Formats: sequence, structure tokens, C-alpha cells
Amino acid sequence: MRKAVTEAYYRENAVAYAETTAGLLPEVALRHFTVALPPPARLLDAGCGCGRDTHWFRQRGYDVDAFDACPELAAEAMLRFDVPARVASMLDLEGVGFVDGVWASASLVHMPPSTAAEALRRLARALTPGGVLYASVKEGSGPGIDTMGRSFHYWPAHEFVAAVLAAAPGLTLLETWTNPATLDPKGAGFVNVLVRAAP
Repeated sequence: MRKAVTEAYYRENAVAYAETTAGLLPEVALRHFTVALPPPARLLDAGCGCGRDTHWFRQRGYDVDAFDACPELAAEAMLRFDVPARVASMLDLEGVGFVDGVWASASLVHMPPSTAAEALRRLARALTPGGVLYASVKEGSGPGIDTMGRSFHYWPAHEFVAAVLAAAPGLTLLETWTNPATLDPKGAGFVNVLVRAAP
């Protein structure tokens, strides 16, 4: 039920959500991620939202495959940033070793741990040897519902680091850090994790 409410929120509020998030560029995470990438790099923006980050990558010459599970947000990515985002879910992702970097910025925040684990497994499998995966979730503990009725899962930092490292054999932790809340009414910040696939 809550999953349906969350999905409906983004479909019904895609324009307003895109307007709110289009200017919230995660500069620190983008810098850490791109410094770690092997040059040249093909990227996957998993859960691209309004297309903001894909646009940033493309401006710097990266080849990016962007997708979002919400059709209306994928449409906003094209309208706002000329990003050809396809409609897809991380849980539908197939293939092994086809991108050098996976960017999953705040795109796991609504998934319970078992679902997030499967999504992370699929994202990690997409990496070429030595490729880099970035993922972020909201910091805290357990499930919760925000004032808009959206369901979230909040993670202690050490648990999310462990979940990312468990996604594939041979992943190496490069960095982990937290940053303050941006739009969360509960004031939850983000846990950021950067890992490298085995060479």
C-alpha cells in the first residue's frame, strides 16, 4: 500500500518535484565520484529523477545511460535538461560489466533492505572491472513515512556501508561520508558510499 502511495506521489507531483530538486546539485558527491572514475568512462544514472546529474555528467563529456522508474520524471528529464531518460526499475536491470560507473544518488531511499540489497547487486554487476559505484540513502534507523505520505527506509551508516559491500564479491570501500538534510522534514541527512569493483 505504502509503495503505491509513494509511486503515486511522484507521478502526480513530477513537475513540482523537478522544480524543487533541479538546482540541488550534490557537488561534493559528484566530485568524489568523478575523481575515482577510470578515464574515459561510460556511466549509468540509476534513478535519474529530473535529469539534473545526468546533464552535469554529459556537459563534461561522459556517456550516460539514464533511467527512472517514474514515467513523469523521465519526461521531466527530457523537458528540463534534454536528457533521454528511459523508464525502468533497478530491479529490472540485467547485464554484467557494461558501465565504468554507477551513480545511484538518493534512488534507494524508498526501498526496504531486502529490495535495496537486490538493487545493489544488480548495480554492482553492471560495473566493469575497476568500475565505481556511488550510492546514497537517508541516515537514521528503520522505516518511516514523511508528511507527504511517502515511505522511506533510514539506514545507520555502518549498515548501509555493509549492504553496499555485500552487493558483489571484491568490492573495495573508497569513501563514506554523511551530509546534512536538504528537503527531509525529519531532518535526516544522507549516508554516501563510494566503492570500486575488483580489477
